[in-house]
Amino acid sequence: LIRSPLRCAVGQWGTEVFFHRFLLSAECRTKDPEEADFFFVPIYNTCVGRDHGFNTAEEGEANVWDFVMDLLHSMPWATRRSMRDHIFLFADGTSARSWEAYNLIRSEAIFFMVEAKCPTW
Repeated sequence: LIRSPLRCAVGQWGTEVFFHRFLLSAECRTKDPEEADFFFVPIYNTCVGRDHGFNTAEEGEANVWDFVMDLLHSMPWATRRSMRDHIFLFADGTSARSWEAYNLIRSEAIFFMVEAKCPTW
């Protein structure tokens, strides 16, 4: 993903890439975490899951969420507002639903989803 993030910029999951690129060039962006009102967490979840063939929530948690959560909790500003100022974007409706083990984070963080209800639920 790091080598070529734009390979994920196709289809519905491309929303994650385009939103992230938009924020990188936004006039309101700050690089000082103490000044930030919100933090966007770019994980390209749908693309990574598809590329690596994660078929279960456990695979996604072990390969994506555990790393993301460890990284976030190592940063002092991650918990200053109980994650209420952190934004996660999911490019398909099933992505946020599949991470059942992180109910605490999900209840506090801001979740943007391309689909509010996936027809396969």
